[in-house]
Amino acid sequence: MQRVRQVWSQPSPTVVLCGAGSCLALAWAAQQSLDRHKLSAVWGLAAAGLLFALLMRQLRIEAAPGRADAAPRERVSLPILAVTLGLSLTGVLDFSGNRFRALGLALWIGGLLLALLYLWLISPGEARGRGLGDWWRERIVSIPWHWLVLLLILLWGAWLRLHLLHEIPADMGWDLPYNYYDVVDILHGKHAIFFTANMGRESLFFYLIALCARLFGLSQWTLQFASALAGIGTIVAVYALGREAFNRQVGLLAALLLAVNRWHTTLSRAGYRVILMPLFSVLVLYTLMKALRKRRFLDWYWAGVALGLGFYTYKSYLFVPVVVAAGLLLYFGARGWRKLRDLLPGLLLFSAVTLVVFAPLGRYILEKPKEYFAREQLQFNVMGKQQKPDYLAYYWSSLQGYNVRGDGNARFNVPYTRHMGFVSGVLMVLGLGYVLWRWREGYNGLLLAAEFGLLLPTAAAMLPGEPANIFRMSGVIGPALVLAALPPFLVAERIRRAAARDPTAAPEGRQLSLSVRAPGRQFNWRWRLSAANVALVVVALATAWLLWRENAETNRFYFHDYVAVLPDHANFSMAREVARAIEHYGDLQSTYIKPWPYWYDGNALRASLRLEDRSRLPDLQTFAPDQPPLSTLQGPAMFILHPEDQTGLSTLRDLFPRGVLVPRRYPDGGIAFYAFYCER
Repeated sequence: MQRVRQVWSQPSPTVVLCGAGSCLALAWAAQQSLDRHKLSAVWGLAAAGLLFALLMRQLRIEAAPGRADAAPRERVSLPILAVTLGLSLTGVLDFSGNRFRALGLALWIGGLLLALLYLWLISPGEARGRGLGDWWRERIVSIPWHWLVLLLILLWGAWLRLHLLHEIPADMGWDLPYNYYDVVDILHGKHAIFFTANMGRESLFFYLIALCARLFGLSQWTLQFASALAGIGTIVAVYALGREAFNRQVGLLAALLLAVNRWHTTLSRAGYRVILMPLFSVLVLYTLMKALRKRRFLDWYWAGVALGLGFYTYKSYLFVPVVVAAGLLLYFGARGWRKLRDLLPGLLLFSAVTLVVFAPLGRYILEKPKEYFAREQLQFNVMGKQQKPDYLAYYWSSLQGYNVRGDGNARFNVPYTRHMGFVSGVLMVLGLGYVLWRWREGYNGLLLAAEFGLLLPTAAAMLPGEPANIFRMSGVIGPALVLAALPPFLVAERIRRAAARDPTAAPEGRQLSLSVRAPGRQFNWRWRLSAANVALVVVALATAWLLWRENAETNRFYFHDYVAVLPDHANFSMAREVARAIEHYGDLQSTYIKPWPYWYDGNALRASLRLEDRSRLPDLQTFAPDQPPLSTLQGPAMFILHPEDQTGLSTLRDLFPRGVLVPRRYPDGGIAFYAFYCER
C-alpha cells in the first residue's frame, strides 16, 4: 500500500505518461459517444476530468498573484483624478438625442486621456515600457522566440478567417443589411451611441466597420473583413490571458487552439458584432489579472477601460460585470478578506473608470430604456407565453453547447452539432478538472467564474427545448481554450519534474548530439536517450497530432459541412445572385423584379447593389399589361421572376414574344430564378 501511495504521489515519467494517456483515452471515447447522441457518456467526460485532476493536483503552474509588500508605492492625487474623470463625464452632457458630438467627444475622451497620462507619469519606470530612444541606443534587433511563434499562429488563424471570405458565407442574412446601412449613416456623419434599427444593436463594431470602409469601401466583404480582424486580434488577447494566468507556453498553446477553433472561425467570418464579445471578455480577464498581480493604478485604469468598452459590443456582455464580481469573490475568498483592504483603492479606480467609459451608453439607457431593451422585452414576452421557465434545465442545455448539442440555426452552425471542436472539447474537460481541484490557486477562480458565468446569457433567454445559442455563449470561448491548453503542458511539466527528482534516469552513455557550425559561431545540441526525454517526445508528437486533427476538423466543418447547410441553398445567396444579374445587365433603371411570391430579401438586395437610398428597389408593385411599367415600357428591359411564377412568365411571353428567358441555377442544378430580357 505504501508503494502504491508513493507511485501515486511521486509518479515516474512512464506512470505520468500512461496515466495522462488513460485520461485522454477515456475522455476521447466519451466524446465519441456524445457525438453519437449518447448523453450518458457525459459521466465519462466527468470521470476523465476528475482522474486527470487527481494525477496533476500537486503540480503548481499558476502565475503567482501579487503581494502587498511587492506592490509599487504610488502616491495618487485624488483631486487630479476627480478633475480629469469629471471632465470626461462633462462631455457626456453633450450626448443628448443618442448622438456622439464633437465637443462632447473631445471632453469625454480628453478627460480619460488626461487621467491616463497622469497615472502613467506617477507609475514606476518599468510600467511605462521602453522608450524608442532606449531601443535605438541599444540597437535591439533580436526577436524573442515566442514572438515568432505567435506570428506563425496569427498567420495560421488569419488564413482560416480570410480564405474565401468573399464567398463564404455568401448570404447577408437578416441582420447584415441593417449593419450595412448603420455604417452608411456613420459615413454620412450620423454618429449614434446605440443603433435602434432591428430592435437595437451596440455600436462599437459598426465604427470598426466604418474605419475599414474608409480604407476599402463599403460592401458585404467589408462587414465580414472587420469581424475577421477582430477574430484575429482575439488570438493575441487569448495568448496574453494564458500567459498572465499561467505562463507563456500555455498562452501560445491557447492561442493556437483558438486559431484553429471552428466555433471562433465561424463567428469571425460572419460579419456580426458578436465577434467582439469573446475579445472583450478575454481583455477584461487579462487586464484584471494583471492589475491584481502588479497592483499598479495604471493597470487598474486599463481594466476599467476594457470593462467599460465591452458594453458597446453585444448585449450578452451585461453579464460580464456579474462574472467579474463572482471571480473577485472567489479570489478574495481563497486568500482572506484582509487582502481586499490593500486592493480597495485600485478597485475603486477600476469601478470609476468603468462608469465613465460606460456613461454615454448609460445615459441613453436612462433616457430610453424601452428602446434599449426592446429585443429582451420581445424575448421575455415570448417566454411568458410558454410554460413556467425552468432555468436549471436551461443552464444544463447551455452546458451541453460545449460538447453535446449546439445551436440549430444553419446560418451560424451545422444544426445541433457541438460548438467546441473535438480535440479542444476533450482537452477543456481535462483542464477544467485541474482548475476546479485547485480553484484557490492563482487566478483559477476568475477563469471558473467566466467558464460557468458566461453561460448565463444563454440560459436566461432560452425557450423550452431550445439548444444553446452560439452567439449568447460566445464569451466563454477564450477561457475555455485557456483551460484546453493546460493538459499538454501539465503532462510535460510533470514528466520534467519527475525526471529532475531521479538523476539516474538518464545514463550518460546513451545520448544523441548534433553540432552545426556557422560563420563565427557553433551550435551544439544534445539529447539524452532517457525514459523522461522519450516521454516528452511522445507528449510533443501527441500534441502536434491533436492540433493537426483539430485543424483538419475545422477545415472540414467550415469549408464543407457548414457550406452545405448555409442559406439560401448550399451557400447560394439569392440576394447576391440577383444583384449579380442586375450588375451584369448594367442598367438598374430598366430592371424589374416581380416579388410574387415573396422570395428574396429586399434589404439584402439593396446592400448587395450598394444602394444608399433604402427606399429604392426595382421591385414591381403592379404587373398588368395595361398598367405601368408594362404599358409604358420603351427600349430594352430585364424582368426577374421566381421559377414558379408561371402567370408572370406567360404575361411576359405574350407581350414580348421575341424575349429571351435565361434561368439562373442553384449549385445542384435547380432553377433559382429567371431573368427575362426583352425590348420594345
